[in-house]
Amino acid sequence: MNSLSAPFIALIAFSLPAAAAQPAIPEANVSLIAAGPPAADGSYRAGLVIDIPQGWHTYWENPGDAGIPPQFDFAASSNVQNAVVAYPAPERYFDGVNTSMVYTGRLVLPLTVTPTSPGDTVTLSVHLQYGLCAEVCVPAEADAAVDLAPDMAADATATADIAAAAARVPVPARAEDKRVTLASRSLDAASTLASLTVSVADDGDFLDLFVTGTDDWYASPPEPVGSADGRRLYKVALSGSSAAKDPAGVVLRFVVVGKTRSWDAPITLD
Repeated sequence: MNSLSAPFIALIAFSLPAAAAQPAIPEANVSLIAAGPPAADGSYRAGLVIDIPQGWHTYWENPGDAGIPPQFDFAASSNVQNAVVAYPAPERYFDGVNTSMVYTGRLVLPLTVTPTSPGDTVTLSVHLQYGLCAEVCVPAEADAAVDLAPDMAADATATADIAAAAARVPVPARAEDKRVTLASRSLDAASTLASLTVSVADDGDFLDLFVTGTDDWYASPPEPVGSADGRRLYKVALSGSSAAKDPAGVVLRFVVVGKTRSWDAPITLD
């Protein structure tokens, strides 16, 4: 999702008290860090750091029932062919009404930066738009930049921080492991609403399940509905945009979070 979600607009409307009663809204420190010289393929390892104030949270790429997904603009960069953001597995947050998929504390989003001209210095510049929430939810933005060069010194602290965050990024699940399978699907074609039940392998390491949809189909946070034969069952509601039709062929990306690692398990609806 790349825009302010309708549920979040409603949340703002019902969450904001009178101006005099609003709590102070702290600022989150945003910066870019770099591991050091480029890897063998010429790419740089960097990280976008958001120091989230205590008691506040920001959102995963799919914020859930309410929230603002992060948006990254690298247009001000120089000598950058591509900058890819990786998302560590999020946490589930329930405020009594809505379920969101969030980050708290010090967040590091790993970046892989590919230069246009590998031998020249790179200036990585990002304009970040994101949501910051506690008792109230506010849109926030920040700018950060860092220079990357073939002869730059390695930064041991940044390398460790980026590596720790990268270890929490889901890895592709093997199809034969059947970590997530589609158990059932229903569709109300008139209202472009669909409902799925998925089955998740539970080998004793399982903690939680998250999902991202597509531009035309929004996927709600998976809700546990039971278990059977050593697997957990979750229900996912899909709601289509005005351009949506039958969700057949839509690919949903499920993130299975375990105690020691996480997996990326796509499912194509058929």
